[in-house]
Amino acid sequence: MNLDIKKSIINQCLVGLLSLACLAGTHPVVLAQEKPVELLEISPVSPQEGAIIPMIFDGKGRIDRVDGMEIVVGDRLKKFAVLTVFYTKQGKVGSRNQFQEGDMVGYLKNKNNEITALYKLE
Repeated sequence: MNLDIKKSIINQCLVGLLSLACLAGTHPVVLAQEKPVELLEISPVSPQEGAIIPMIFDGKGRIDRVDGMEIVVGDRLKKFAVLTVFYTKQGKVGSRNQFQEGDMVGYLKNKNNEITALYKLE
């Protein structure tokens, strides 16, 4: 077989492979011209309806003191985040006044190490 014919065949194969590679990288919606997917509306579940208590907490312990925007749990001082949510034993939203010294609690923290959710465990 002639060298020029071999080069021609190789060039044609490379062009074909390059075309396939370009098509493979194209988004399917562009190729198929599909209609956009319609999103369903959902309504958020309020914390009282969900009543979910996490299985894993960022910390647990007995309350040693609650004062203003701070709490001492297991001899560790923690600050409350501005929007801290307080939960009762049943997982319902409660108030800070329902938490007393000696209560066993679990809490979740934000990246600033502030308590964002406090759960009464017993």
